[in-house]
Amino acid sequence: MFKIAIFVIFVTSAVGIPPAEENPQDDLCSNYSWFGYFCVPFHQCSHKHVIKQGADQFNPRSYTCQAAPHPDKAKKSKCGTLLEVCCLHPRPGCDSGDGEGYTLKEEMAPKRNNLITVLPYIGKQFKISFDVFISKFQADWQSVIHFTIGGDHARYGDRTPGVWISAQRKFHISSALNSKPNYYFDTQTVIPVDKWINVKISQTLIDNKYLYEIKINKESVFSVENKKANRFELVKVFVGDPWYAPVDGKIRNLSVETVPEGDIPNWTKKGPKTEIIKEFLGGILSN
Repeated sequence: MFKIAIFVIFVTSAVGIPPAEENPQDDLCSNYSWFGYFCVPFHQCSHKHVIKQGADQFNPRSYTCQAAPHPDKAKKSKCGTLLEVCCLHPRPGCDSGDGEGYTLKEEMAPKRNNLITVLPYIGKQFKISFDVFISKFQADWQSVIHFTIGGDHARYGDRTPGVWISAQRKFHISSALNSKPNYYFDTQTVIPVDKWINVKISQTLIDNKYLYEIKINKESVFSVENKKANRFELVKVFVGDPWYAPVDGKIRNLSVETVPEGDIPNWTKKGPKTEIIKEFLGGILSN
């Protein structure tokens, strides 16, 4: 029994499992530096973000756009002195905020296997929006953006969601819906080239039902109740996934918003007003 215990401790240390909850003094801010967290004087940190203006502004070394797996722990982790706090440095073009969202305003050309970040989670309520510009079409499937827990489409959460261009030059949008890992919708019209197109995919709790909706250029083109809405952990975001050729074009203004279960999303605090939601609720109530 003694030898087994020693072996377990050795393996645990080797694979780098985070410090146990009962040893908070071991959870140092330096453990999260690769994710953009740094110890700075308390006066240089506002709302858990480093203040970039001023003569003594903080200029960190290089780090990833990947979100920290445990943002709440990162914010509470320890620094060397009482006058320092662990603070997230705003990353130009790829700020992942407090772990419940992500933005990428700059233009980016999709490339094969182009992992841009790993989100701590995508909750049951989310809103994903981006602009896409198609330069030219190819004869096969083309990947635009893909949110996945790891695979292409085998598991529930492998597409949560994903956007492709079909050989018919239409949007093919797939997500984890109603127990199907590859519940997809194809737009009806051919996508124009050399023109920015806005795509918005959302899932919102309305009257205790999760409404999944797709909008193209602010027009609702598809909606359905998701009777098996899930929260997915450690979601990889690919702008051009490993399984399909990337689209010949670019994206910009990528925005991902999600909230913990029970919270009210910012995008619904004023209340739903669209006709599609009214029709959706009317159909449910009449059944």
